[in-house]
Amino acid sequence: MHLFAWSSLLHAEEVGGQPQLEWEHPVIKRTKVYLQEHYTEVVHLQELASVVNMSPFHLTRVFRQAVGLSPHAYQMQLRLGHARTLLAQGYDVGYVAHETGFFDQSHFTLQFRRHFLMTPGSYRKMLLSYAHQ
Repeated sequence: MHLFAWSSLLHAEEVGGQPQLEWEHPVIKRTKVYLQEHYTEVVHLQELASVVNMSPFHLTRVFRQAVGLSPHAYQMQLRLGHARTLLAQGYDVGYVAHETGFFDQSHFTLQFRRHFLMTPGSYRKMLLSYAHQ
């Protein structure tokens, strides 16, 4: 049976949240868990592929097919999700960038703006202003 013959059983899942699935292939599950445990680190595709005993190309292909994102994009979503949580708690943008594994604050700001259409500072201010109303 093809590795993802069960893909029609997969339901929507919020990245970084608890899976809301009936079944998920063990390779995909192990890959996600590894990325969740190491989201602040630079995880090379070769390293990730060795964790699940697959070639990097094959892992990328099947992960994208099952999740809809490449492993790197999935890791970026994890970082940004954690960053939003820290920003909502009032932490400084520079601190959040460092704690969530971004190279520097400018890289964090670029990625945050690309995904959420606002800077992390604006996001933080917006949430803090709502909290004080």
